[in-house]
Amino acid sequence: VPFGAKDMEDMAVSIAMTINQDRTLRGAKVVDTARYNSDTKYRAVADSIIRAVHSPSCSPLDLPPQKYGAWKNLTLTLNPKDMF
Repeated sequence: VPFGAKDMEDMAVSIAMTINQDRTLRGAKVVDTARYNSDTKYRAVADSIIRAVHSPSCSPLDLPPQKYGAWKNLTLTLNPKDMF
């Protein structure tokens, strides 16, 4: 969450992720592109999440290899209000 950000109660961001079988991230994108394009606070939070999921420290993801079919396409919803 951007330092000093206010009004984070309604800032849940969903990220659609495609994951390789070796549990590395193939791609990630913001689901709500309309809000991303129109709301600068939302965009800042979404960009922070995208940077986080692309971080080398997040790779490989801690997922059970035998369940690849269940997690190869994930939608992750993060809500910063849970951090406060």
